[in-house]
Amino acid sequence: MRLIKVDAIASTQTFLSDYVRIHKIGDPICVLAHTQTAGKGQRSSQWVAEAGKNATFSVFYPLTQFLSDNQFYISKVVAIATYEALRRYDIPKLSIKWPNDIMSGNNKIGGILIENSVKGKWIEGTCIGIGINVNQEKFINLPYASSLRNQTSQIFDIEEVCRTILQSLTAKLSLLEKQDWNAIDRSYHTVLYRKGKKTLFRMTSQQDLYGRIQKVLPNGRLVICIGQGLRDFGLKEIQMILPDKNQKEIH
Repeated sequence: MRLIKVDAIASTQTFLSDYVRIHKIGDPICVLAHTQTAGKGQRSSQWVAEAGKNATFSVFYPLTQFLSDNQFYISKVVAIATYEALRRYDIPKLSIKWPNDIMSGNNKIGGILIENSVKGKWIEGTCIGIGINVNQEKFINLPYASSLRNQTSQIFDIEEVCRTILQSLTAKLSLLEKQDWNAIDRSYHTVLYRKGKKTLFRMTSQQDLYGRIQKVLPNGRLVICIGQGLRDFGLKEIQMILPDKNQKEIH
């Protein structure tokens, strides 16, 4: 995979999308930034990262004959690849929070943003943005944010962490070509954050409800058991409220 390293950049995701479009790139390529000043996160949020202390990069991966109906499997595979790469560093209580945040216990240590190039019913390529908090120690107004350093008391080589994730990502993306959906689902649900545990959710109507995560559907909707029934929700319809760090588990 071709690698482009940049010093300071607004967003690796925006840079790479423009680069692929302008140069008509048809092969996998990665942009790795030392500093990102306007990183993009989920729900149109900004990914805030202290300069020189975190892993921030984006990967373009071309796809052939990949139906847009299956696009959430891209998100699942990228999350699995990132999770498996970080396992090598003995990060405690690693898991994947729906849709694709990387957690250590109840702390968020990484996020993933997927932007697909869709033509008709096909996805021709995907732009994968990955941000991992590596050596940053303080997070202002982000009570659940943490880093590899905070979770392990170790200092990490950021480029080495990036290489490890890229190696895992390259290997796992082949599952998309094989379209082995069952294998992807098994891996994803095995490490899904708070699966089966009583969890507080907040709907866009500001209504709060308790439920237990059952699974994530192929279209990315989250299935929750509420009372005696099952309901499914999209990303813009519901938000998980993370447990207080000092709160005892509710069963």
